Amino acid sequence: MTDVDGQYTIARVPPGTYILHFVSSLHVDELHDNLRCESSSPLVECPGATLLSIGLDAPDRVVDAALSRSGRIAGRMTSGGRPLANRFGSLALLASSGAQRRIIGIATDDDGRYVADDVTTGTSLVALRADSQSVVPLIWRGIECPSAAFGGAWTACALDQAEPIAIAAGELRAGIDFDLRANGSQRVRVLGTKNGQPLAGVIVDVWDANGLRVDTRTTGSDGRAYPTVPQTVSAPYALSTDNDRGLINEVWQDIPCPAGSVFFGSCALTGFTPVTLPAAANAPEIVWSLGRSLPLFADGFEP
Repeated sequence: MTDVDGQYTIARVPPGTYILHFVSSLHVDELHDNLRCESSSPLVECPGATLLSIGLDAPDRVVDAALSRSGRIAGRMTSGGRPLANRFGSLALLASSGAQRRIIGIATDDDGRYVADDVTTGTSLVALRADSQSVVPLIWRGIECPSAAFGGAWTACALDQAEPIAIAAGELRAGIDFDLRANGSQRVRVLGTKNGQPLAGVIVDVWDANGLRVDTRTTGSDGRAYPTVPQTVSAPYALSTDNDRGLINEVWQDIPCPAGSVFFGSCALTGFTPVTLPAAANAPEIVWSLGRSLPLFADGFEP
């Protein structure tokens, strides 16, 4: 270990040939001489190190290293928009092929926020696997990867749809948030009819066969929400929206509620398209479009 001045001493080195690996939780790890090596298996994964030959009567050697600051990533871990507080997980830095470059353990605070230190500089895909198997692993942004749930590979995921992140030396990259879908929840995405952009802050309510509301979720910045039910036996449910953006609420699928939402008693569930919950792992995402006018008046002449 180095001291407060960065000095170190390795005493009584037996004769032999060695490599030196400089490892720091806040810097880019290196092999002597100036060879970047973020690996726990440097001899295998980082060829090309400068070897040090130490003889029986060899004089003391001075070997210096100048390490660059590594990057940091900060964000929030949620599930269905709700913070995953005081939880552990692992960030995987991936190559474009899905191969893992580095694994970094993280822990969240009471609000689900985390900071990951010692992030390898350069451009990587960033994936998150939580400590609990109750949520689906995710690649930023919004690319689910069920195959990685039990420590499996990320290569089977839709990597071409993922967004790479560039991290510079010493940079703190904030806002790398992960909203993880709970196993059995239904993927819902709400878009605006006019421009197809995601709508944040739209409430998605779930109703059982008796007309009782059993779950409610709010869409995030990507327009997604993940409603679920507190049981394991699959059954049909109705979905409806509620919003304060002046948009016409609906019952799934395409049943407009011009007078108001189901929640406020201004719309009936009659004719709804049933959604099975808990949802199967391969259940397609429900894409829901909301607009400011009924289809009858969608010609641009509405008041």
